[in-house]
Amino acid sequence: MVLTSFYDQEQGYEVSTYFEEIGGLKTRSRVTIAGVQVGRVDSIALDPKSFSAHIKLNIFPEFKNLIPIDSSASIVTAGLIGDNYIVIDPGADFETLQQGGVLEETHSAIILERLIGQLIFNENNETK
Repeated sequence: MVLTSFYDQEQGYEVSTYFEEIGGLKTRSRVTIAGVQVGRVDSIALDPKSFSAHIKLNIFPEFKNLIPIDSSASIVTAGLIGDNYIVIDPGADFETLQQGGVLEETHSAIILERLIGQLIFNENNETK
């Protein structure tokens, strides 16, 4: 089953990225640089070869030719229990991401429940 994109191709351009863990990231989640929204998550799928999440981003047209190709993407949470969204940290390359480009460097979502579980496990091991 193929779902049509929330955005027309005319409204922006598509960039892909891959994450090992996406937490609660959803389609239509915002994509930001320095707190400014530059796009939205267009689709989320499982890559059957790498078993990672393949995320397609729709970058708004006014940001075309502005995002360096060596930029990185991270999944962060708005506040302690807020929605997940993607933050792009611009790189320094003069070459920019284009239609169909890929953000290679990523930092997956931190799952709060796993972090708490690890802290509890480590604390229990230290007290023995």
